[in-house]
Amino acid sequence: MAHPLLQLNGQPQLCPPDGAALPLSAREAALLAWLHLEGPTPRSRLAGLLWPGGTEAQARANLRQALARLRRSAGELVVDREGVLALAPQVQVADDAPGLLLGTVDTAALPEFADWLA
Repeated sequence: MAHPLLQLNGQPQLCPPDGAALPLSAREAALLAWLHLEGPTPRSRLAGLLWPGGTEAQARANLRQALARLRRSAGELVVDREGVLALAPQVQVADDAPGLLLGTVDTAALPEFADWLA
């Protein structure tokens, strides 16, 4: 059985097993890159990291919506275990794609994430 392939270098995209490559938004790419490199992370940490400046409730709602969009477009990419998110075990990450990690992603609106990425 084929698994989704996540490309985080250069132009971040997701290649589902049964379809064409899907480009990722800046926050989707940031979320998936964080989970790939940092591992399981509490929802509250990710919400604050990816949606700074708003209320905690807004950030959590935005995270829920982003996860729902990813699920609709590519299936179960992220698993939630008691409020801690992780990449689903079936997600494979392409480590050989050319370019820098999240090379084309504009992280200006995500200052803490941009510092981590640097």
